[in-house]
Amino acid sequence: MKIFLSLIMAMLSLCLQGQPSNDLCGNAILLAVDGSCNTFSNAFATPSNNPEARPLCGFGVADFNDVWFTAIIPASGNLTIETNSASNNLIEAYKGSCNNLQAIACSSNRLVIPSNESDGRIQLENQIAGSTIYIKVFDTQSGSPGIFDICLKDEGRTVYTCRIDLIDIGVQSACDPLTNSFSQDFTVHYYTDGSVIELYLLGEYFPLTSSPMTVTVTDIAANGNTIDILAGFDFPLFDYCGANSRYPFFDALIALPNCAANPPINDECATALELGVTQNGCSPEAFDITGASPSSDSSNCSENVQDIWTFVIIPNSGEVIIAIDENSEVADPRVELYEGTCGNLTSIGCGNEFTPIRLIGQTPGDQLYMRLYAEGSREQGNINLCAIDPVPQGDNCSNATLLKLSSTCLNLGTHSTHFANADGVPSQFITCGDQEFEPEDVWLSAVVPQSGELNLSISPLSNLRSPGFYAAEIFSGGCNNLLLIDCQENIFNGPPVEFDLLNRVPGETIYVRIAMKYFYQEMVFQVCASSACPDTEIVSSPIQGVYDLEADISVTGNDLILINSNVTFDAGMMISLDPGFEVEAGAVFHAFIDGCGGQ
Repeated sequence: MKIFLSLIMAMLSLCLQGQPSNDLCGNAILLAVDGSCNTFSNAFATPSNNPEARPLCGFGVADFNDVWFTAIIPASGNLTIETNSASNNLIEAYKGSCNNLQAIACSSNRLVIPSNESDGRIQLENQIAGSTIYIKVFDTQSGSPGIFDICLKDEGRTVYTCRIDLIDIGVQSACDPLTNSFSQDFTVHYYTDGSVIELYLLGEYFPLTSSPMTVTVTDIAANGNTIDILAGFDFPLFDYCGANSRYPFFDALIALPNCAANPPINDECATALELGVTQNGCSPEAFDITGASPSSDSSNCSENVQDIWTFVIIPNSGEVIIAIDENSEVADPRVELYEGTCGNLTSIGCGNEFTPIRLIGQTPGDQLYMRLYAEGSREQGNINLCAIDPVPQGDNCSNATLLKLSSTCLNLGTHSTHFANADGVPSQFITCGDQEFEPEDVWLSAVVPQSGELNLSISPLSNLRSPGFYAAEIFSGGCNNLLLIDCQENIFNGPPVEFDLLNRVPGETIYVRIAMKYFYQEMVFQVCASSACPDTEIVSSPIQGVYDLEADISVTGNDLILINSNVTFDAGMMISLDPGFEVEAGAVFHAFIDGCGGQ
C-alpha cells in the first residue's frame, strides 16, 4: 500500500511541475555577464519552432527540448557562453528579436583536443555593446531532459583560436538528369588564427576567403536521402586548430529525388551483371551506381541507399575473395554479399576498400549476389570490384602452401591472411619490427632448385587499400625444428619484401611465415618464388611480351602466346605443349632442348 501511494505522489509531483518558465523565446531569462554560473533544467520543456524546430548543428533532430535566455553584450563587445551538464547540451545564439531571430553561432561541443569536452561553448567578438543576444539551450539526449549550468563571461576568443560558428544552407540547384546530381550552396561563418588555409566540407576542400564565405558543393547524388555535414579546417589533420574547428551537422539537408534519364541496367537483383573470377591478382570491373535506386531487399550493412547488383559464380575451389579496387570513383564504396536467389536473399557479409572478404566452403557453380553502394550516398560513379579464386591457404607450418618456382613469375596465384590463427610456432612473436603482437599467420613453402638459388618476393596487391604493416619470416629445417634465416617488416603499400638465397642445398624446403601487425587486418598478396634456372617451368596463363623461359629439366605450356609476343621455351630434357597451348597469329615461338644458359 505504501509503495502504491508513493507512486501516485511521484506522478502527481511530475504533473504539477509543468513547463519551465523560459520554455519560449518571449519568456527568456536574462542572465548577467559576470562569469557566474546558474543552474537550470529543461525538464518538461517543449521543442521550439523558432526560428525552426531542429538545431543548426549537431544532431538535426526536431524533438529536442529547449529553453531560452538572453544576455546584454558588454562594452567590450565580447561574450562567451558555456554549458556544463551530464546530458550534453547544445547552444545556439541569435541576434534580432523573438519575431525575427537571426542565427549567429551554434556549438555542439567544446574542445576536441585535449579534453574532448562535449558540452557547448560559443565565443563572440565585435558585437554591438548593449545589444541583446538570445540563447537557446537544447538537451541532445533525444528528449531526456536534464539539469545544466550556463555561464556567461565578458571574454572573447580566448579558448578557441579556430572555429566554425555557423553554416547556413543556401541555394540548391535543379537535378541534372544526365549525372543524377545537384549542387548545393553553403555559407560558412568562421574565424581562425591564420594557421589554416582550407575549409573541408562534404568531401571537398575550398581555399579560405573572408568570413562569411559561400561555397558550392557539386555532384551531390540525387537520391532523396538525408545528408550529414562534417566541416572543419585542414581536415583531417587533427592539430589543435583543425580538430577544434570541426562542425558536425547530422541530417542537415535532404537530397533531391532521383532524376536519372538512364538508370543502370543492373539496378535490381533480377538484372545483376556477372563479375568474372581471376586467379592472378585483382582484375577489377567497373560498375556505375549513377542514377541507381534503393533496393527493397533487406540489408545488414546499410539501408535505403542507391545500389546496383552484380553476381559471381563460385569457382571449382569453392573459395572466392571479393575486393574493392582503391581506384573506384566514389569516396567510400561498399559491397554486401548475399546467398540465395533474387527475392529470397540472405546477407552474409559486408566489405569496403579496407576489408576484402574471403569465402570458403562454397558450392562450385552457385551464384553469389553482391549489392554495391556508396556509404551515405554522397557521391556517384564507378565502383571497381574484383573476384579472385585464391590459392588454398596453409594456416600452419605442416600444411604450408607449396609455391611453384618460375623464372618469370607469370603464374603467381593470389593468397590472403583471412582465417589465419596464431599457432605459436616457432614462437608466438614475430622476430622483427614491432614484436609486441601475437601474429595470426599463414604459411608457404618453396623447394630450392638444383642451382641452389632462390628468390622470394612478397607483394600485397597494389590496387587494394593499405591495411597497415605486415611481417614476413623465412626458415629452414623442418616444422618441428625451424631455423630462422631472415625477417622483414614492411608497410602494405611499400616495395615488395625480397629474400635472395644463394648456395642453398638443392631440394631443401624453405618455409615462409606471413602475418599482419594487427589481428583485425587482412592482406591479399602474391608471392613470387623464382630462380634463374628452376627445375621445371609451368606456363598456365596467357603470355604477352618477350620472354625466355628456361628450366633445368622441363618446360610445360598449356595456354596462349598472344599476338606480338616473342617467347622461347628452353629446357634441359623435355618441353611439353599440352592441350590449350596456342600461338596466336603475329606471335613468335621458339623451343630448344639445351637447358639453362644454353644457346
